[in-house]
Amino acid sequence: RSDSLVHLGLVRSIKIGNDPLQLFYPGSHLVATGLAKVAAVDVPRAMMLVMWAYTLLFFASVALCVWFLVPDRRALGVGAFSAFLLLPVNNVSTYLHFHTYSIGMLFVPFVLYLVFSHLIGGDGRERLVERVADGRGAIDRAGLGYDDGAAFDVGLRRPAPTTYLLPPVLFALLLVHPQVALNVMLLLGGMAVAQHAFRWFRPNDPIAGYRLVTLQTIFLTVAFAAWIATHEWQFINTAEAMIQSVSDFVTGDGSATPRVASQRESASSVGASIQVLFVKLFGVAAVYSLLAAGVVAGRLTGYLGPPAGAGSMRSTPDTARDVTALFFAGCLLLFPFFAAHLVGSIS
Repeated sequence: RSDSLVHLGLVRSIKIGNDPLQLFYPGSHLVATGLAKVAAVDVPRAMMLVMWAYTLLFFASVALCVWFLVPDRRALGVGAFSAFLLLPVNNVSTYLHFHTYSIGMLFVPFVLYLVFSHLIGGDGRERLVERVADGRGAIDRAGLGYDDGAAFDVGLRRPAPTTYLLPPVLFALLLVHPQVALNVMLLLGGMAVAQHAFRWFRPNDPIAGYRLVTLQTIFLTVAFAAWIATHEWQFINTAEAMIQSVSDFVTGDGSATPRVASQRESASSVGASIQVLFVKLFGVAAVYSLLAAGVVAGRLTGYLGPPAGAGSMRSTPDTARDVTALFFAGCLLLFPFFAAHLVGSIS
């Protein structure tokens, strides 16, 4: 693909001394350049190794996110299986070759793991979850001297270790791809608004006691604004494309993007339809997304409870439900930006 050749040229230009800060997304290029120099490998191989590293990080981070919220081995198995499906990679707009947006997307689960850990990690209950488990990965509360009515306070305001790691990781995501960082910024912004709303209107709710993500959101917002100020041309092009796409969609003047039109013609030439291609490319991901949405809705409404028989130390209070609620609030703020991508060619 032409994108790969462009990125190959950019990495080689950085290696010979060109300024990487002139790029809009130099993060992965800098990693590839450093790997090529330190490991004494050629640039194409270094770029391939970088892509492998981010893919492995994606596998681990998805499983860690699930385990952190539901410390049960059954849930861990589901999380690992889900990660191995690589559902975000569709080979239409995201790929497993050196593609900066795809790299940023694969990096996001690690950011989310740090966010979850910042929200509820680092207290004594978390250490118990790590150290004590029966054969199913569930906690034996009675064996620890706690009855079924025992609750564990998650309202500690003391920072967790990952609290200090989150800002540099957010900045790294910004360097990998600012557009992905903008998605995370909106997500964190929605979560921060929800947290303050709970503290103002429902101060006795367990969510009100979780660590705030306000400072992290402000940090990412300031860093994003500073980065955009030095790369104004790229941001203006993207913003203009977004406004034009949304305007055309609202007025009914929009048309299929060139990529969709090209693939429709290719499909027609072999006797297939765009609908058949959609099912083959996105069918599994769509079904999986609907199932995940059903689980989220069930947890938020209380229809689905914690895993039966798990006895998890996270069940009182139900941190999985609470963090899911915050994540859902962040998605509400993110949804308009997602919709703008859906109705037009922006990236």
